[in-house]
Amino acid sequence: MRFKVFPEWFASKSATFKIVITAMFTALATIANAYATIPVGPTLKFSVVLTIYFFAGILLGAPLGFAVGFIGDLLGWIIFTDGAYNPIIGISTGLFCLIPGLVFSVSNMFVKKQGIVSFVIASFISYLLCYALCTVLLTTWGIWLYTSYIQNKYGTFVAWAGYRALWQLPNAAANYAVSLLVYFVLRKVKYFSGAFCYRPKEQISE
Repeated sequence: MRFKVFPEWFASKSATFKIVITAMFTALATIANAYATIPVGPTLKFSVVLTIYFFAGILLGAPLGFAVGFIGDLLGWIIFTDGAYNPIIGISTGLFCLIPGLVFSVSNMFVKKQGIVSFVIASFISYLLCYALCTVLLTTWGIWLYTSYIQNKYGTFVAWAGYRALWQLPNAAANYAVSLLVYFVLRKVKYFSGAFCYRPKEQISE
């Protein structure tokens, strides 16, 4: 039983495939950050970008996932500049990818046969941790430090965090549901069919 930073499915692929799939997730994260968001008021946004972060983390592994999230957020800001760049939110975005990567790595250590049930549970834990640590705490803190309007309106960071915790919960829940739907699609796609039930060659007997 050994902790593996990179999923065996990803590690078994060629260098070309790794570069292409990493670039693809970075591009998707960038586009989602720049264009695929629905603003709700001056400070809240709804987006399916969390689904992209989630799959980047579990398919590429925690380190590459973090890079995809951080770079995707940075490039999205460059393309669609909305005030000063906030590195705290960039780090939070990277953690949105890193946390699922770590959760699934731990899950793979203890669950010998990955299936639908283990995926649903590991996904729920990933989204719960990301919601609490990234959405409610780190991203909220980043916005708080950069926005005097928010500080004046809500008075304390706790009040602002409570507001975001309430209004961002539907976004997290929606992305969790979308991720489950995407999972059932991707496991049927040739290039991803082994990503969710990967078995090392020595375990395959035919």
